[in-house]
Amino acid sequence: MAVAQLEQAGLEPVAELPVEPEEPLLLLYDTPDRLLASTDLDGLALLDGYRALLAAPATSPRLTLWRLAALDAEPLGKILSGDPPPELSADLALPDPEPLAALVTGALCRSVPGLLDAYLDLELQALLGGGEPDSAYLRRLQTGLSSEGLLQAWRSPGALALEAADLRGQLDQSSGMLEDTQKALAEANQKLEEQDTALMEAREEAELTLLQLHQVQEELEHYFLLSRSQYALLERHEELEQRSERLLVSLRPGG
Repeated sequence: MAVAQLEQAGLEPVAELPVEPEEPLLLLYDTPDRLLASTDLDGLALLDGYRALLAAPATSPRLTLWRLAALDAEPLGKILSGDPPPELSADLALPDPEPLAALVTGALCRSVPGLLDAYLDLELQALLGGGEPDSAYLRRLQTGLSSEGLLQAWRSPGALALEAADLRGQLDQSSGMLEDTQKALAEANQKLEEQDTALMEAREEAELTLLQLHQVQEELEHYFLLSRSQYALLERHEELEQRSERLLVSLRPGG
């Protein structure tokens, strides 16, 4: 919701708070209980964040997220232009802390020195839109600590149930991805085995072909040698025939 409002007003988020901004920035923050319930910040990180906003130049207006939700895009876009700050509805109520969040935040404010004071000081610097600062924040936390509300929150841990369901969904998704990976690996191993088998068969076939070539070569050499022997015999036979003819001629009368 807040992101959509900022985009409609033509405002863009910054990655981190610069030490000396070149132009005014709209500094957004929220109550400790709402931040603890919606983020992973601990008490010390929350204190550091509040102090960083307090140390920012006075030209950068401070505004809580719950007051931001009550502004339209047009007056929100004029906050940094130097125009008078927009007025909020007179009946805009402070957000009531959830019982369990109030219990945790109250204990955190007592255990982290300076956390409550930093938030209250930030409220004194904030754009209030004609309203009052949240000076009675600690009292509001104590008011939210009703035994009935705490018991209901304890018996119905919706946030924990949602988180557990989300984790279960992520686990199921991871399990599905693992199964797909194992299946793909098994298919790859099977293809590799088939390729190994085909390679082995091709190697055996090549070795058999080479052996047959050697046998053919030996047979050719044998036939070649036999052919040479036969040719030599033919020449010898022809030579003997010629000698026989000469002898016969010499033995004839008057030869």
